[in-house]
Amino acid sequence: MAGYILRRSIQSLITVVGVTVIVFVLVHLLPGGPAHAILGAHYTAGKLKALDQQLGLTKPAYLQYFVWLAHLAQGNLGYSYIHQLPVTSLIASALPNSVLLAGLAVLEALFLAIPLAIFQALRPKTLRDYVLTTLNFFLYSMPVFFLGSVAILYLAVDHNIFPVGGVLPPGATGLDLGERLYHVILPSTTLALVQLAAWSRYLRASLLDALVQDYMRTARAKGLSLRAAVRKHALRNALLPIITLLGLSLPALIGGVVVVESVFDYPGMGYLLWQGAQQYDFPVILGVALLASVATVIGNLLADLCYAIADPRIRYA
Repeated sequence: MAGYILRRSIQSLITVVGVTVIVFVLVHLLPGGPAHAILGAHYTAGKLKALDQQLGLTKPAYLQYFVWLAHLAQGNLGYSYIHQLPVTSLIASALPNSVLLAGLAVLEALFLAIPLAIFQALRPKTLRDYVLTTLNFFLYSMPVFFLGSVAILYLAVDHNIFPVGGVLPPGATGLDLGERLYHVILPSTTLALVQLAAWSRYLRASLLDALVQDYMRTARAKGLSLRAAVRKHALRNALLPIITLLGLSLPALIGGVVVVESVFDYPGMGYLLWQGAQQYDFPVILGVALLASVATVIGNLLADLCYAIADPRIRYA
């Protein structure tokens, strides 16, 4: 296990470095630039050139990248061109909001996916199974931004059940957890519904496979009801692949957070990344991309380790 963890950690580090290189190249290929975004419509060629020199953007791209890596080694993610604040400060204020949003979305998706999959697996190929399968495919194919826009229009604008956006109402303090939860319900549910479709279908297939195993027949022969046998035996084994699926779904979850936060004007990491991309704020883009890539590789590593712990039959050389 120790050798496996070491190999995966090295692979994860290489992946993170590769992601930062790709993101660095892509943001420098964007038309315009941070100097143009900072100066706005009143820029002149002289001011543009002077600001590029001040920001260090006249150096070759590879030198800019190594300078950024050197700052990163010192725990410095850079300074935002637009916000005039350290990137670490911006991330520190936005990260808790995104963690709350993504965490609630995962919990909501699992809370709905498990009973839904059991409900379908106990009566496969029936009318209720076909109806729920159709609904799952409908949600799975639904773009997140469209689902979020419909939710805002119907539940926030027309019926005023939830707030349109933001994380707190005017005048509220950051310690008001009730208001934070109230503001995050709509975006987290939007993100959860998209994840729900994939997870419930995957769990349904795992349950159908578990229901025909020998241990299920043994449990039924001992007098357990079908529901009790599913709860005590089939569900525990069927949930094992979901551990891996959670890790593999993390990139899609992060991508969904970017879209959802942009649609709902929710001040999290995704919204910060969206603003940085619009305003050519390279340090912000690189900082958020680095954190997202680290979270993704750590999530996949933890999923593999949890899978090995949950199933003792698995051994990593």
